[in-house]
This record gives sequence, structure tokens and C-alpha cells, in this order.
Amino acid sequence: MNRIYRSVWNEALGTWVAAPENARTCKKSGRSPRLALLAPAALALGLGVSSIPANAAASCASPTACGQDEVLDVSTAGFFDSKNYDFNYNSILNLDVASGATALSGFLNFRDSSVLNANVTNAISGTHSSGLSLHNNAILNAKAANSVSGKINVNQNASIILQATDALSSNANLYFKKVDNSDTGGTLDLNGFNTLVGGISSTSTEAGVITNNGATAAVLTINGGVGDFDGLIEDGTAKLGIKAGGGATLFGIGTYTGGTEIFSGSLFARHNSLGTGDISITDYNGRLEMNSIDTSGTDVLNNNVSGVGALYKRGAGTLRLAGTNTHQGGTYVEEGTLAAPLAALGDSGSVISVDPTATLIIKNNATGLNDLDYQFPVTTFPSKTGGKIIFDVDADKTITSYGATLHSNTAIEKTGLGDLYLGNDYSSQAFIVNQGSLSLAPATIVHDVTINSGGRLAGSGNASYVRVNAGGALSPSNGNTMNLANLYFDPAGTYIVTALDSDTPNSSSHVNVSGTAILNDASVQVNALNGSWQSARTYTILSANTLSGEFSGATANFAYLSPTLAYNGNQVELTLTRTTTGGNNPGNGGNTPGNGGNTPNPGGNTPGKGDNTTNPGGSNPGNSGTPMTFASLAETANQRGVANSVESLPSNHEVYGFVETLPVGAPASVFNNLSGEAHASVLSGLPDVSRHAATLPMTNMRNTLNAGLNPVAMTAQVGGTLGSSGLPATTDKPAWVQLVGNWQDVDGDRNTADLDQHSGGVFVGYDNEIANGWYLGGSLGYTDTDSNVSDRRSDAEISSYSATVYGGKAFALDTQRQLNVMAGLSYTLHDVETERSITGLEQKLKADYDVSTTQLFGEIGYVIGQPDKQYIEPFAGLTVTYLDADGFTERGGSAALKGKGETDTQTVSTLGVRAQTGYTLGNNPALLRGSLAWQHAFEDERMDRTLAFRDGSDAFAVKGVALARDTAVVGLGTQVDVSPTAAVSLDYEGKFASGLTDHGASVKVHWSF
Repeated sequence: MNRIYRSVWNEALGTWVAAPENARTCKKSGRSPRLALLAPAALALGLGVSSIPANAAASCASPTACGQDEVLDVSTAGFFDSKNYDFNYNSILNLDVASGATALSGFLNFRDSSVLNANVTNAISGTHSSGLSLHNNAILNAKAANSVSGKINVNQNASIILQATDALSSNANLYFKKVDNSDTGGTLDLNGFNTLVGGISSTSTEAGVITNNGATAAVLTINGGVGDFDGLIEDGTAKLGIKAGGGATLFGIGTYTGGTEIFSGSLFARHNSLGTGDISITDYNGRLEMNSIDTSGTDVLNNNVSGVGALYKRGAGTLRLAGTNTHQGGTYVEEGTLAAPLAALGDSGSVISVDPTATLIIKNNATGLNDLDYQFPVTTFPSKTGGKIIFDVDADKTITSYGATLHSNTAIEKTGLGDLYLGNDYSSQAFIVNQGSLSLAPATIVHDVTINSGGRLAGSGNASYVRVNAGGALSPSNGNTMNLANLYFDPAGTYIVTALDSDTPNSSSHVNVSGTAILNDASVQVNALNGSWQSARTYTILSANTLSGEFSGATANFAYLSPTLAYNGNQVELTLTRTTTGGNNPGNGGNTPGNGGNTPNPGGNTPGKGDNTTNPGGSNPGNSGTPMTFASLAETANQRGVANSVESLPSNHEVYGFVETLPVGAPASVFNNLSGEAHASVLSGLPDVSRHAATLPMTNMRNTLNAGLNPVAMTAQVGGTLGSSGLPATTDKPAWVQLVGNWQDVDGDRNTADLDQHSGGVFVGYDNEIANGWYLGGSLGYTDTDSNVSDRRSDAEISSYSATVYGGKAFALDTQRQLNVMAGLSYTLHDVETERSITGLEQKLKADYDVSTTQLFGEIGYVIGQPDKQYIEPFAGLTVTYLDADGFTERGGSAALKGKGETDTQTVSTLGVRAQTGYTLGNNPALLRGSLAWQHAFEDERMDRTLAFRDGSDAFAVKGVALARDTAVVGLGTQVDVSPTAAVSLDYEGKFASGLTDHGASVKVHWSF
């Protein structure tokens, strides 16, 4: 039975109309009751909670609940009243209000994929307690500017999709909520349109997604705060940006790249909430307030922060700034710990404030900035009322402060292995050095300084009280003077002494204490690596008004010197003397008279007790040892030679003093550097440079001897003398020009360093028959060579000029065998320019001298086959090289050497086989040839050079790299006739031996006239 549940007044009829029972809900099939209620005239359906104007054309049978797949179209303002309305199961509400806003005092609830199309401005106007609720995949399409305002609940994968610019308004507050972990808590899709909202909030954990799936970038402006948003803000198909102010809070995950602008008030955020773009604070009262909650680790803000506002650190955890920040409003650390490089602490001169319970760690590096050193702003650096300031400087990095003001009610701490360099007045500020060094400029004044284990106070400057605890060190830098009021050393503390880079007397580190210096058996370390030290000189390293105690002793890292301490009044003095070796302990005086003692260990210092024996104990102490020689720390023959030569120099010579004050471990490499070994190794490489003067002419002579005859031209002449055109012509091409390149690496050994040599040159020649099958030729050549001994910091440029005379004859044994005999003489003049760099003395030493090589060479080859086409040829050769080197004198510094003239002779034999075959390249005749040979050197495999220091020293011999005794030689090449009278050849030759690799290549053009 369909009962009447309500009477409806129909103005068109002027009477009440009965509403049937099935009009209480909307149904797809309920059109008859709906039509009965919606007469052509104005219709009002009164339910006690709502009214529907006549122009609300709908397929919904009920005004309070629209059912599955049903549609309600509203185009008149004031359609909905104060009650709640439900739209379910794919139902659709189209708001096309022509004038005035559809004000809500209740909620429109959309569920189960239902849709609200806000098609016009002010389509929905709610309040903070009225508006829209979207649930379970429901969708709000905001299609016009300011189309929706009020409270909007976005739950269970529901979505707001913008389809117009500024589709939401400053009164639109969005609340995102998850029902369970399977949903996002709702999505706001900017869809390529900018918009403004009053605020965004997550009413459940990690609820909400803000994205931009449009075709263009878009910006969401958040005008205030209605709670914490801890959902996801991301780019979609296009870039997304955020503008925020008025207390907005973003505590979720931000991956968006469009940047963040703070235009008013504060934006509260966490390190990972603001995407990857830059952050700009455009309001002078604007703040970026970072809240760090991870107390067990470190949060990192990688964004760059700029603008006129301020950055605040809140929360108990640690936040590290890794961007390059130029904000001008200051950096305030109110809670927890902020770690940042100076480049992240804002614009130069901006305020940096640390609350009493907070900590600021100033680091010298951050991600992407590891290679930079930073300098304080030169204006002001105030701390608030005593928060902790820590300078954490990485190894090999420096933070420098000139003119900056530091103030903290607690001691400023220094950590990290790098250096904090202060250059201002900090007379009221205490410092604690836990790691690395705190360095003071000469005019710097600090208050108390405590140096803990791993820390060091360096530089010069002034301090009120310095306490060097166990493991700490006091180390005035570069031999400077440090002035202290009072000084205390723990027994396990250390005083590190350095020297000035000068020859002025008493130029070591010096600590001047106006009050009391308590030494307490601390140790002294003398640093040989720093400054210019001298032996047999007294250095005053400490003076005090009152000196209490002594140092336990002194150690040093010199290779040849040992330190001793002496106390002269209230001064501590240091002397360096040559270390002795091989000494024996004095003998024991004994209780009975001893004998005179045995050399080298006589009896004790005091005679034995007197009795009837007349021979008491010896009166001389044991042998105290002999001073170390420079050669005692040399490791090779070359090193020993130059070490002994340095020892023969006057003791006041710069090189002598340099070697005597070397640190432990340095002598061997220094002797290598001083030895001039490159002068010998250059001579070792010259035979390879000059070999082209012999091998290239021999190759062309071989081609001439193996040349065949061109076919005889046909002639019809009968009788008389045969013309020249009818005589057979040879295929030899006696004129030639050849470009060569050579790359040679010779390994060194324990005594010598590697030699790398690269050459390039050009040779020209011509040969011709002189009589009875004998040929004579000549050639000229030029080669430029770069010779490098990098481990000795030495190199040479060599220009070589060659002239060669050569000849040969082919003896035909039969039609398939031929004996080739060739010989020649060459002379090469080498113009050598050397340069050596002496580390430590910072000298560049140069020399110029000439070397000549004369070569006598010959070869016999036994050709089997057709010499001008295909054959095999066993061969034997011999080369004798005479080398004559001029003397030289280097220039450029005290370590300069001089060398006398040297001569040397080398003999090298070659046994091998070569082969050749013909082929055609296109239409051009061509030859392919290869060879394999063994070379053997007969003489000493090393070149020597006799040298001495230019200023006068004993001479010493130095050896160069070893020449290969036995070498394999491989050759491969091709020749292409480009015309009957011209050919081009490409050839490769490789030489391989133990410690030797040599690659050569050439291109030759040869022709006949």
C-alpha cells in the first residue's frame, strides 16, 4: 500500500498535494511520483527540513537523498537549507546557480563515486562548520573561479579536481582523512590551475595527496593554518609549487619541484616536507620554522632558502642545512641542534641566535659543498643568551673569522679535524678544542682555552689561560710567538715546536707566559716538517715569569738530528745535534780495581776501590758513537753517491742544511731528486733516437736492390740500334721522404726511475747505381724528442740532426736466389735541453749541451724467391754506435750540478727473417711485408754520468736506466704503387724486451724520375 506521508502546497494549483510513500527516496524507476509532485507550475516540497524551488529539475524522487545513477540539476540560489543532504552511488549534482550563492548551514554528503559539478562562481558557500563531505571515490569538479568555499572533508580516495583558475577560495578549508591504510585520504588535483585555499589539514595520519595532473605547472596558495597536513605533496604530470603563510603547517612528505614561497607569517615544516625546489621568504615578517623530531638521527634540509625573512629551528632533534642560503632575516636555533655550513646560515651580516638549551653546529661542508672553505660574515655573529656553539670542521678544511663577534655564556667548542682560524677580539669568550686546531691570528685575544685529547691550539695571538689536557697539544704555528697569562700542561700533554721559514736567530716557536707556566713533565715534540731548522743552534722555546717543573724530554722527527733541552733561568732552550750511532755504554767502575778497560769499551768513569793493586778501573767512558752520515739512510747506489757528495759540501751550504734537517723517511726520495739521474737516462735513450738515421736508408736500399724490371715496350723497328724505349726499366724508386713517430717506455728498477720518450721526425734520401750493380745513397733527417723521467721530476727536449751515407749491391745466385749486401755510416748531432725541479728547495735547474752519435752499420740478406714480389729473406746485421757527450753546468739554484764529458760505445747484432708477398689494391699493385728479429747488445747495459755540485763537492757517478740486453723486433708494412713511378708505404715496428716497450710508425713516399 502506497501511503500518503506528507501534504505539499502547490502554488500553481493553489492547494495541497499529497506525497505518496514512494516519494520518500529516489529510485531510477520512480518517475511517476516525481512527475506528480513536479507540475509545470512552481513546486514546493516541504519536509520540514528543506524546500525545492520550482526550477530544480531533477530525476531524484527525494530532495534529501539522491539515489543510484540519479541526477539533480540546480540553477537557483538558496536551493539547500540548513539540513544535510546525501548523494549516493554515482549520483550527480549539477550546480548552475545563476545569481547569488548557494549558502550552506549543513553538509552536502557525496559517497560512492557520486559527483558534484560546481559550474559557476559561488556555487557552494559554506562556513567553517558547514560545507561538503566527499567520501569513497566521490568527486568535486570545481569548474569556475571561487566556485566552492567553506569546510570540505575529503575522505577515502575522494577527489577535488580543479577545472578553472582560483576555483577554490580563501574560505575553503580542506580536511583529509583516511579510513584505513588502503586509501589515500583524498586527493586535491590542481590539474594545471592555480588556486587559493584557506588551509589544509590531515585529520588522520598521513592523509591526503596534493598533486598536479594538468598540462602546465600550477601553484597552491595556502592562506593560513587549520591544522597539520602530513600527507603527500607531489608533482603529477606537471610541476607543482606551494605558496604559504598565516601559520600553515606541512609535516608530510613533499617531493614537488616547483618551489615554496612564504608570503606572510610562518610556515611550519619538516625537512622532507618542502619538496626539492628553492624556498623564498618574501615577507619581512615571514618565517620558515623547521621542526625536527628525529632525536636519534639527523634530518637534512637540502633546499636553498632566500628572501628577507628568517629561518627558525624547533624540536628536540638535529637538523642539518645543506643548501646555499641567503635569507636576510636571521637564523634562530630555539630547540635541539642545528648543523650547518656558513653558506647555509643566511646572508652576510644576518643575525644568528642560539637559545640557552639549543646547540648550533657550524660545519665547513655540506652535500655538494665539500670542496669549499668558508669565511664568517665580517659584520656580526651574536649568540643569544648562552646556547652552545660548536664549530665542526672537516680535515683539510678551514673556517676563517675576521671581524665576526662571537658570544656565548658557555665555551665555544671546536670539533672535526680541520682548522678554525680566529682573527678578532674574543677576550670574554672561552673555547674548548676537542678535535683539530683552533688557530689565533697575531692580534687575536681569547679568554680561557681548554685543549682536550685530539685538539690543538695553534697560531700566535693571546690568551688568558691555556690548559693542555692529556692528548692535547700547544703548537704556535710557523715559529711564531704566543703570549699567555698562565699555562698548565697535563703530564700527557704536548708542546709542538716548529720553526720559521727564515735564517734569523731564535726563529722557532716561542710561548711567552707573563704569569706561571706549569710544565708538569709534559713532552716536547720538534716538528721537522715545518720551517727552516739548523743544527748547532740554540732556540728559546718557552719563557715565563714563573717556571714550575720541567718537560719530560724532547723528541723529533728529523732523520739526522736529535733534540736536547736545557733550562736557563725561567727559559727553556732547545738544541739540535747530529744523531750518533754505534756507541757503547760506559764500563762499570766496580768495587775492586779494574784493568784499564778494553777498547772500544773501557772501564767505568770512576776508578775501582783502592787496594794493593795499582791498576784501577779505566777513567774514560765508553764510546759515545759516531755521527750519522747522510749516506747511512741512502738505499741505492745512486742515492749513496749523491749523499756522499752533499756531505762534502760546506756545512753552511743550502743543500747541506736542507738534507741535514730532513724529516724521517724523506732522505731516499730527496737523494733521488738531487741525483741528476736524468742526465744519464737521457744518454741511455739517445741510441734509439738516432737509429732512424740507419734503419730508414737501409730499408730504401733494400727496396732498390730487390726492384724488378718493367715490361719492354713493343717496337716495329727492324735493324739498327734499339731505342731507349725498348730497353727494360727497373721498378726501383730511389728518391724518398719519410715521416716517423716513436713511443718508448723503459722501466726503471730500485736504483733508477722509468724513462718515457716520444719522438717525431722527417727524413729524405736518394740512392742510385754508381757502377757494376753497386748503389750509393745519402739521406738527411731531423727528429724532435721529449724525454721524461717523471719520478725524478726531470725532463729533456732533444733536437737531433742526422746525415747518412749508405750503399749496397745485390748478387744474383740464380733465378730464385739473391744475396743482398748493405752498409752505411751516419752521424747525428743532438741538442739537449734539460730541466729538473728540486722539491723542498723549490728550484728549477736547467742545462744545455750537445751529444753526438756516430753509427757504422751493415746487413747481409739471403733472398729466396722473386725479390720484387714474393720472397723470404733470412738476414744478419751489426750496428756499432759511438756516443760522445759534452760537459755541462746547470743553472737555477744551489742544487745545480755540473757534469764532465762522457763517451760510450755500443754494439748491437740483429738476426732475423723477413718476408714479402704481392697483392692488388683496387687496380694498383701492392706489397705486404713482415719481419721478426732478435737484437743483442754486447756492452754494459747502463749509461753512466759523472757529476758534482756546481758550488764544489766530491764527484759522484750516477747510472741511467738499463738498456735491453736482448730484444724482440717485429715489423709489419705495406707498399702501394700509386703510379708506375711512385709508391706509398705504411710501416710499423715494435721492440719488446724485459722492461722495454717501443712502438714506431712511419709513412713514406718514394718515387723515381
